[in-house]
Formats: sequence, structure tokens, C-alpha cells
Amino acid sequence: MYEFSKWFFDGLGTAIIGLIVGAIGGGVTGFKVAKRKYKFVQKQVAGNDSEQNQQGKADSVAEIGDNSENIKSSFRQSQKAGNNSKQTQIGE
Repeated sequence: MYEFSKWFFDGLGTAIIGLIVGAIGGGVTGFKVAKRKYKFVQKQVAGNDSEQNQQGKADSVAEIGDNSENIKSSFRQSQKAGNNSKQTQIGE
């Protein structure tokens, strides 16, 4: 029984330390990836005989100090209108 408990607790300490180091490293890496992700959504709904205009631009590079970092961004526009309506969308 003594040998089993010694073996169990020796491995448990190593596993706990590995878990803590992995959680900290994964959290830092995940934060760096997530902070550079932007999502833009524009949505419009109108009735009959209406006019809708949407314009937007999503930049893919952000300036930070002397360096620039790539940013993952998505840009989505949607419009819905009734009869005799005029719709314009411009997205870059």
C-alpha cells in the first residue's frame, strides 16, 4: 500500500504542475489570437417604397506602434425591403 501511494502522489504532483503551465500558456496564446479577430455586421429591414444605403470598410492591418499586425476580420451586410424599394450596398 505504501508503494502505491508513493507512486500515485509522485505522478499527481507532476501532472498538476503540467496542467497549470499548460493552462497559462494556452490562455496567453488564445488571448493573442482572439484579440485580433473582428466581426462587422450591418443589417437593415424596411417596408414598401423605401430606399436603403449601406457602406462599410473592414481594414485587414492595424497599426500598433512601429509594427503592424495582421487582423482576421469578417464583414457582412444584409438588406431586406418590400415592393418598389431601392437598395445599395458598398463593402470593401
